[in-house]
Amino acid sequence: IYTARMVSVLFAMGSLWFLYKIFTRHLKVYQSFLLCLLVVSMPAFWRNALWSQPIWQMTFFLILSLYFFDKDNFKFKKSYWWALVAYGLALASKVQAISFLPLWGAYLLVGYKRWFEPKRTHSYIFVLKSVGVFLGLYIFFNPILLNPFGLKRHIEEFIRLGVGGNATNNYSYVDVLLWNKLELI
Repeated sequence: IYTARMVSVLFAMGSLWFLYKIFTRHLKVYQSFLLCLLVVSMPAFWRNALWSQPIWQMTFFLILSLYFFDKDNFKFKKSYWWALVAYGLALASKVQAISFLPLWGAYLLVGYKRWFEPKRTHSYIFVLKSVGVFLGLYIFFNPILLNPFGLKRHIEEFIRLGVGGNATNNYSYVDVLLWNKLELI
């Protein structure tokens, strides 16, 4: 039980570290420290860090994604791809990370005038590759989606419960038959 809590604590501390790094890119060191102190003083910080839920894991990867987006600064180079990988891991941790998808869209739209050329196919291929990165990670870490039965149940649960229905024990009540599992092979 303590190991699972330690994992949450490590993700919480990592989140704080990358928040601090983001803040120091735009503010003075003492201001960044005060903002991190403000985050630590919030009760939700401690409540979520002391139980083994993927909340801090998702938060860490979302903040890491923000850090790499900030570092990339609309250049669409290596940091951009790392931001997408971090976002994909956040999405694989907890589906609620989908609420940050408009951030990626906004990043593309703002950078559109700088980098994209609307009549060139490489711009569209770039967007498809970007979607492929985080969608691929989501599917890789949720292999039940590769099974047609699992995909159907996933979509049904997502529609029925919405984004708030994502729990760490997804499909614990669903019986998947052996031949459905073997179809994956």
